[in-house]
Amino acid sequence: MAVQLAPGLWRTDLQQHDRSVPGREVVQARVDIGPEAPLVKHTHPGEEIIYILEGSLEYQIDGQPPKTFNAGDALTVPAGVE
Repeated sequence: MAVQLAPGLWRTDLQQHDRSVPGREVVQARVDIGPEAPLVKHTHPGEEIIYILEGSLEYQIDGQPPKTFNAGDALTVPAGVE
């Protein structure tokens, strides 16, 4: 079920499972970002893997220049990085 987080920003949780390492889990979600979505600066306690299904996304990690990713691109964001 999709949950609206902000105008133009929707999250659908797909799965959540414990991993073989104690205290670790995997969470898979789909996030739909519309052109009216606000910029959201945040962190995650674990690595984040982003796959662009369609359109493009400009993404910036603190201390680095912004990069544009397009449909079919993937990127990994280290844990705790904004």
